[in-house]
Amino acid sequence: GEAVNTCGNVETTALNEAGEDTGITVSAVMPEIITHPEDLDAVSGGTGALTCTVDEPEGSFLKIYWIKNGDTSKHTYGSTTSDTENSRATSVLMSKEKLTPASAGTYKCIAYYSADVVIESNEAVVRILAFSSDPVDTEGILGGSARFTCVFAGAEALELTVHSDDGDVSNAAVAMTYEAQATGVYSTGVVTISGLTAENEGYYYCQTTGSNIASESAELEIISTVQISYD
Repeated sequence: GEAVNTCGNVETTALNEAGEDTGITVSAVMPEIITHPEDLDAVSGGTGALTCTVDEPEGSFLKIYWIKNGDTSKHTYGSTTSDTENSRATSVLMSKEKLTPASAGTYKCIAYYSADVVIESNEAVVRILAFSSDPVDTEGILGGSARFTCVFAGAEALELTVHSDDGDVSNAAVAMTYEAQATGVYSTGVVTISGLTAENEGYYYCQTTGSNIASESAELEIISTVQISYD
């Protein structure tokens, strides 16, 4: 029959072999989340996993699934194993895939026992440490200036540096701004290279201070005159 949660216990009426309600009230302990998933920081292209362990009473029809960013319309199933000796089950999500910026978000583990008995874990945040925006190709007029912008998504605010492809650090300062979101801190670096000469032409990339995480490279092309087109 219909289950009622009373102070941590589940009260329901027993069914006979034909599935008919007998009217006899039975009580069982409300199942619980034993191990909640923990926040995960991972490098783009790397690996990582979320783990959730729940009670699995004998004879239960347990299903464990995951929801991302609070979207209950989409269910994702991980790899689930049962520990019958201890009456529990564990679901592992994302253990067999390489993580990308699209993997970032908030995740919850949902344990479904019946329409009346559904429990959920605490929310875990997955942060993917990667450049969410790379510098783009640009042109600069000889003697003028050129600008590159890049954005790094990380667990904390970081300083960014700009380099040419030969490894030299640009002598221009990088202006930093930061934005905190649920999935991490977005560090935006903007560098303006002034007084352009032919030697400035080449490829440039951004890098996080103190690490080897680098963005894609962008080309800076130096033009000597302003090109005007007439329709």
